[in-house]
Formats: sequence, C-alpha cells, structure tokens
Amino acid sequence: MREVEVERSDWPRYFAALSGAAAGARTSIEVLPCAATEYSAAPDSSAPQRGWSLHACTYDIAGEVIEVSLCDPGGGEPGLRFFVSRPREVLSLEGPLDRTVLIRDAAGVRTAVRMRRRPPPRWRTGGTPLRYPGARGRAPGARWS
Repeated sequence: MREVEVERSDWPRYFAALSGAAAGARTSIEVLPCAATEYSAAPDSSAPQRGWSLHACTYDIAGEVIEVSLCDPGGGEPGLRFFVSRPREVLSLEGPLDRTVLIRDAAGVRTAVRMRRRPPPRWRTGGTPLRYPGARGRAPGARWS
C-alpha cells in the first residue's frame, strides 16, 4: 500500500475528490485505540459487517470538522453521518482496490475510514478480465476471487 500524508491546506480538495472517486464504495468506520502504535489496513474480521456505501466526505474549515456520510448500497440519502472534530492529521493508505483514510484528532483519537471498490468483472471460465470501454485493466497485485 502507498502511504500519503495529506497536507492540511489540501484537506478540502482531498475530501471533495475522495467523495467523487470513491462514491458508492463499500465503507466502514472504526475508532482505533489510542494506545495502538501500529496500524494494519486490513479490516478486523471479527467486527460485525454492515453494507454501507460512501455517500460523501467533507471538511468544514470554519467548524474544524470532517464529516463522513454513508448510505445503503442502493444509494439515496445518508443513513449514517460520522464526525471527527478538530482533526490534526490525515493519512491516506492507498491500494489497488481499497483506500484507508486515517484521521487523528486533537485528543489523539484515531479514526479509520476504509473504502473498498469491487474488482472489475471477469469471465467465469478462464479468469481473463473483461475488456470494456473505460476499462484500465487489472491493477498490479490485485487478486481475483
């Protein structure tokens, strides 16, 4: 995974771009223990899974708050809104099919927002990815189910 620290001055543009690029991606939000010194981008398999999709991510400069809105996979209005007050650091971990945004607030609490896209479709019989307009092929290192 590629790790990128997002500069504070870029947060409004970053979250606006993230909302467009990852809209509809299966998303989970996890508040991490303050004592944890290392982080794994892999989701906790023991955690209950709920089918939420990313609706939007925004950063309000005046209110100093990041909002992550999730909706049902079919779309529609947000069903869950999560807020991080007084963010101090934003780190993006980017993989071929997933992205994790780590947010640390003023109290030191870390929040992980994990987004996972579906892999491109493939033929059931040979494992060859389908070619269709706009397809960019298989991402390096991507695994097919």
